[in-house]
Amino acid sequence: MPTLLQKVTEFFTSLIPIRIVTRHDQRSAVAALAHLMTVDEVQAIFRAAEAGNTDKLFALYRDILLAHSHLQTQFSTRKLAVLGDALNLQPFDKKRAEDVAAKDAVWPVTLHPDWITACNHLLDAVLWPVAVVEKVYRPSKKPGLTYELARLVPVPHDLLYFQEGRLQIKDTDDQGRPTGAAHDADAHRYMVHRGHLLTTPDHWGGPMRSLVFWWLLGTMDREWWARFLDRYGSPFIVGRYDKSDDDSR
Repeated sequence: MPTLLQKVTEFFTSLIPIRIVTRHDQRSAVAALAHLMTVDEVQAIFRAAEAGNTDKLFALYRDILLAHSHLQTQFSTRKLAVLGDALNLQPFDKKRAEDVAAKDAVWPVTLHPDWITACNHLLDAVLWPVAVVEKVYRPSKKPGLTYELARLVPVPHDLLYFQEGRLQIKDTDDQGRPTGAAHDADAHRYMVHRGHLLTTPDHWGGPMRSLVFWWLLGTMDREWWARFLDRYGSPFIVGRYDKSDDDSR
């Protein structure tokens, strides 16, 4: 019979994620829809997101950034300011050997090949309401470590699911296609980042929501003007004057 210590050890070992679950086939993502946007369609997307379905909202965010050079530039500038900064890790208490050992154990993570990619993805939460990265571990051969970080896998926003009233991750099959089920974003497996101060629920859209109508106005004003002219004709100036006053005429 296993001892109590063995049972406790097995339980905590079972919480360590050693198998990747984030698989995503981009062909299953929502197709580009920015070219179909109207005021009514944007409002419909907002209402659907508020009810928990963020698929079209996050697809619209994606399309806006892909096609808007100024937003890309500003977003990239802010990301690079963080990613290019020098890292400095300090133990919580320099006098405690455990804290110093924890700092020494964490430092190699910043040298991991996936580190910059993961940080870059997590910084999306400056505009998106939230960003998620999956942590995957493997048994370690390093002295003092039982497990070490194997991978940091960005979770695409297409896989975020809010229809149960909380953040979940869509389950996918071996080909990366959603199965219709979802699981909680457990802290043992996922890093969840929100890079803003909004207290509204994630599925309401985050800071990027405030830019959608500015983008729509900026990209559609010429087309709306053309439609106006097509329907009502070119405007012309009307002047009024006193017929009895030659100077005014």
